Amino acid sequence: IVRQYERRKSRDVAIILDPWLQTPGEHAEGLVELAISMTATAINDIATRGHTRLTVAIAGQRAQCFSGSASTAFCEELLGRLAELAADRGYAVEDALVKALEEAPRGARMVVISTRSSSDPSLGESSANLPMDPENLVWIDTGSDAIEALFLLD
Repeated sequence: IVRQYERRKSRDVAIILDPWLQTPGEHAEGLVELAISMTATAINDIATRGHTRLTVAIAGQRAQCFSGSASTAFCEELLGRLAELAADRGYAVEDALVKALEEAPRGARMVVISTRSSSDPSLGESSANLPMDPENLVWIDTGSDAIEALFLLD
């Protein structure tokens, strides 16, 4: 008897959340809420797939980074942290990227979910010096007109 085992193709993922608040106001706060919601949705989806190592870095006055097996318990802890998250100016997404690169397994897909575009002048030039493969980085800007094709809040 020959048994075939289908090997699940899994890939480690690092999500970097940049809840940067450009200016106080309903529109800007909505973009932050969208970024947090997209991050929560991604975490939940990754947890249901399993067999993946998940790293989540959150930009802030002091960047935070959490890394572990994409188990239900780990993901629930992350969702709890997202629920308490406060947006503000002055966040350095580069610090969160560096922490994610240190914690995530080599070759992990890096996904930045931000309220600003990757070419925003507030980011500076330091992200260009990070040791990562540009092909392995996805930048999602919640302020982009194309975001509705990716995510819709009900």
